[in-house]
Amino acid sequence: MTSIRHATPFASGATATGFWGGMTVGRIGLSFLTARLGEFRSVLLYLGLTIGLELIFWLVPNLVVSAVAVAFLGMFMGTSSQLSPTATQHLVIPNLNPTNPYQVQCSPQPSS
Repeated sequence: MTSIRHATPFASGATATGFWGGMTVGRIGLSFLTARLGEFRSVLLYLGLTIGLELIFWLVPNLVVSAVAVAFLGMFMGTSSQLSPTATQHLVIPNLNPTNPYQVQCSPQPSS
């Protein structure tokens, strides 16, 4: 932030704080939207928005635009980091899924 966007150290720190604040707001606030859309659709939506915001951050050399993009980036990444493992768990074949609770089997005891 300081070398490309010529930001002060305070502005660079405020951008990092905006990222973590966005993560907190996203985990709390977007849970209602996630419940309404479903896990898989939400992950796809948040992933698309995250890619778009990352491109905005890279391509626009303005401090204010970058700081806002980073805050929204944290908001969508905070929610998608929770959802990604559970959404991809449904894509794996159940026999190969190590986290499937119904797959736990006890080894048979030898009969004497």
